[in-house]
Amino acid sequence: MKQTISILSILCISLFVPNVVYAQNIFAKQKIVIADVRDVNDCKLDDPTKLMIRQSFVDACTKSNDYAVFEVNMDDIRRKITSSGQTVTFSKICEEIGEKADYIVFIEVMTNTSDRKNPNMKIYITSKLYRIATKSMECTDMEFAQPTRQSIMASVSTLLKKSLGIDTVSDVSADQKTYAPIYQNAQNTQYQPSQQHYSNSDTGDVRFYNGAIGVVVVLYDETGKHGLLISANQNICNWDNAKTWSSNLGAEWHLPSSNELNLIYKNKNKINHILSQKGFNIIDDSYYWTNDVTISGTICIISMFNGSSTYFNKSRLGVVRAVATF
Repeated sequence: MKQTISILSILCISLFVPNVVYAQNIFAKQKIVIADVRDVNDCKLDDPTKLMIRQSFVDACTKSNDYAVFEVNMDDIRRKITSSGQTVTFSKICEEIGEKADYIVFIEVMTNTSDRKNPNMKIYITSKLYRIATKSMECTDMEFAQPTRQSIMASVSTLLKKSLGIDTVSDVSADQKTYAPIYQNAQNTQYQPSQQHYSNSDTGDVRFYNGAIGVVVVLYDETGKHGLLISANQNICNWDNAKTWSSNLGAEWHLPSSNELNLIYKNKNKINHILSQKGFNIIDDSYYWTNDVTISGTICIISMFNGSSTYFNKSRLGVVRAVATF
């Protein structure tokens, strides 16, 4: 009897231990908040570059083996503190985040000139890592870069290695993916493409649809009867005005989902060739609004420079292109 119990015990332990190890691997990750990039002098860096720097931190932390990014809306936290009659301080920000995250990274940028064409321009990037529970600084590091994407990304990579121990080459597994927050997507009735019948043979075709001129992004089937159009023109505005601007183009024109914007990014060169030929505004390298609202109320925006995504407060300015499914 004792021998039987011992054997069963060994079997149970052998089955249980892998699950324990797996659970430890999940909960071992430290949750980290990546704050917005902040200018520290009057020579302000442009928003697309600041967003690129922040997104690089987010991507590296999300894909690393040690960290999980905890997304918070810093503007909402500041407003909540102010509305309670208190002064916004680092200590109050930590109290609002509480035990939801372990660390917070503040990223600051400073330039010696606002002229991006100045050959002597330098961008100084500083990362400050704080432990939220103790409200204490763990480390601060600074790197400088030339006003080129390659130089900026190299400096960010060095900062990630110094402050967080993340090697952006060796610490990131090829099969790991960055997962976005859960969306409250209002556009649930759009035509859903069938992947096996996906076709882009008519990408760039110009069509007049429900009161507005659009360019075909993709066709969803071989008949040419179902597909996605992008508006020939664009606008710069906050998110609420972007929704209004899109719907004012005509019936079924709306803000694109993140998936639709990704399709636009993939076909950007061909679409821009037609837009340029027809005298319309091309899709530039800015961040474009989507209709994807996170559970915290921020909006997913996508860079048409490299296809990366980040999140804007609704009141900020972004670029809008409407889409329509037919």
